[in-house]
Amino acid sequence: MKLIIVLLVLGLRRLDIDWPSWLRENPLRSGFQSADGSAEGAEWLLKVFLPALLVGVVMVWLHHILWGLPTLVLGLLLLLWVLGVDSEFRQFDELLVRARMNDTEQFAELANVHFGVAIEPGSPGYYRTLTHAISQREVTRLFVMLFYVITLGYGFVLFYALNFWLAEREQDANSWARRWHEAMLWLPVRLLVLALAIGGDFRRVMEAVDGKIWQASGGSELFAQALDAARDVDELDDAAAPGEAVEMLEDLQSLQLRVLAIWMIFAALWTVLAI
Repeated sequence: MKLIIVLLVLGLRRLDIDWPSWLRENPLRSGFQSADGSAEGAEWLLKVFLPALLVGVVMVWLHHILWGLPTLVLGLLLLLWVLGVDSEFRQFDELLVRARMNDTEQFAELANVHFGVAIEPGSPGYYRTLTHAISQREVTRLFVMLFYVITLGYGFVLFYALNFWLAEREQDANSWARRWHEAMLWLPVRLLVLALAIGGDFRRVMEAVDGKIWQASGGSELFAQALDAARDVDELDDAAAPGEAVEMLEDLQSLQLRVLAIWMIFAALWTVLAI
């Protein structure tokens, strides 16, 4: 059933639907990020561990009621809530449209609004920064959450989401939220590197991560290196206009869709083996 819910969520997020405000805007995430201080000890347990534990227990209990239909509905809403209703792929489509139109102003605005890239096109390293920002957002939000909902269930995906929202505001790398976030990224990022190798250039990706894939930390840096190796395209001039970067962005989009297909194959295999 979790695989069906994941497929429904992926499809619904691609549609332009007038979602209710409590799904479109997540006040809890905003509250976590705007709070002062570091969430340690009892506060971390109260904000992250206990809500996730409660949701996990309730979802397991509901699974045995009415053939699991309450789990289907609540699981769908929970995933839409933690992932957000705006698809990263649809936002990337909007960015590509502006690049094809050579609309530099709107391109830069969408890159900033959707992916947090505030520097102007033409700045040194702009397109490398943009491609990494697009892909890192999908890693920390989409792919990792799909991994945990399929393997460990709704309670753990909520645990990851709540902890991630806290980790975004933390400055101390040794805070509870940051340490848990790095730990929970370890396995999914390594599997994503494998998916990038299968979907891109296997030899180049494996050479890029050789000796680093088993390190205890550095998930984001490892994925960025694997992504650069998997993109089997010539690097464009960082000072190029958005219209000249269309080919690079289209190649990145194609790679992302291949990785998503491989990710869903992994999910289907896990579901079959877990039955």
